[in-house]
Amino acid sequence: MKNIIHSIYRLLLLYLKKDCATQVKTVQSIFLLFHGHSSFLLDAQRYGIITKLFHSDYVPVKLQILISMRKVLQGEE
Repeated sequence: MKNIIHSIYRLLLLYLKKDCATQVKTVQSIFLLFHGHSSFLLDAQRYGIITKLFHSDYVPVKLQILISMRKVLQGEE
């Protein structure tokens, strides 16, 4: 199962090179994976994925990252 989630995650990263709306939906999808598998959030932080997400040129994408991260972290409490 973990390999399937990793494959989905890698595919989603490809969509981060698209337009703003696609990037926002991609961020939502990535954080849904994090919500279901919190170990991926730790891996993403360790490998700099979270930092890469924040390098988007679009403010709505950065806002969605913060909203999604907040939801994940609240779910972990």
